[in-house]
Amino acid sequence: MTDLKRVERLYQDYPEMPYINPDRDVDTFMAKLDVQKEHLVPKRNMERNEDGLLPGHIILLWRLDLGTFTTDSAIPRYFEYIYGIDANTDLTRLIESGYAYQMTAKEALYLVNTGTLKKILKNAGLSGYSAMKKDELTKFVASKIEEADLDPQMPLKAYTTTEKGHELVVKYDNIIQKHGPKG
Repeated sequence: MTDLKRVERLYQDYPEMPYINPDRDVDTFMAKLDVQKEHLVPKRNMERNEDGLLPGHIILLWRLDLGTFTTDSAIPRYFEYIYGIDANTDLTRLIESGYAYQMTAKEALYLVNTGTLKKILKNAGLSGYSAMKKDELTKFVASKIEEADLDPQMPLKAYTTTEKGHELVVKYDNIIQKHGPKG
C-alpha cells in the first residue's frame, strides 16, 4: 500500500481529506499515530460551515484580520497538522473569493522602519524629513510618493481581510476561541 493510501485510510470517514504535504515523512507520521491518535487532524476541522469554509480558513482569516500576516510571514505548521489545509493555496483562494487582499504599498507603510521610509524619500529627491518621527514619516511618504513609485521600494506587504472576510471572523468567533487567540 502506498504511503498516501495508508494516510487516506485513516481519514476515510471524514467529510473530506485533509491536506497532506507531499514532502511529509509519512513513516514518521504513522509511527507517531501508533502511539498517540491525537496527531490526526480532528474530524470537526474537516467539516465545512454554512459559508463553505473549513475552520482552518476561518483561523487564516483571523490571522489576516490581525494585520500582522505579511508576504514574508512563515506559515505555521498547525494549518496543515491541526486544520488540514494548505494555507498558501487557500490564502490565494480567500483572496480570489473576496475575503482578503494584499495591501497596497501605501497601506503597508506601517510595516517598514524609519530608515526605509527615509530611504524612500531620499530616492524621490525629497528633503525636510530628517527630524520626523515614524508616524509623520509614514504620512509624508503616503502624501508625496505615488503608489506606482512606492510599490517597487516596499520590501514587504501585509495581507488583510475585506469587510466580507472580517464579517466571517466575527461570525465564527467560536472557532477562533477554540484555537486560543492571543492578546
